[in-house]
Order: sequence, then structure tokens, then C-alpha cells
Amino acid sequence: MEKDISYEAGIKELEKLVASLEKEELPLEKSLEVYEKGLKLAQRLDRLLSKAQAKVKLLSPARDGEVEITDFEPEGE
Repeated sequence: MEKDISYEAGIKELEKLVASLEKEELPLEKSLEVYEKGLKLAQRLDRLLSKAQAKVKLLSPARDGEVEITDFEPEGE
């Protein structure tokens, strides 16, 4: 797996891995390899998404009419 893979490309790769596992045509050893690769890719994508969320800023009106920039905080965290 490429270290510099984009989030979008990673999602497409993960979808391919899942599809290959869902076909149930792979031998057990190959299935385990694909599963492990998928887990590692999912972890990488989670880190990329977390970094992106950390960069997102919300613009909200301040009391004085100006715009205030605040950090993005996902619901439930």
C-alpha cells in the first residue's frame, strides 16, 4: 500500500478489497492477507480523516457581528 495514497483512492482500494472478500472465492490464506491489508488501509484512512477534521474550522457569527473561527468538534466527542 502506498504511504501517500489519497483518502479517495484509499476508499476505492478498500472497496475493492471488501468486494474480493465478499465473493468468497479466495483461499483462506489469501483471504487473511486481504483482510489484514484492509485493516491497515482502514486505519490509515481513519488517521487521514482525523487530520482533515482537525483542520476544519467552523465560521460562526460573534456577538459583535463579526465572524468567529472555531475548531471543528464532531458530535459525540
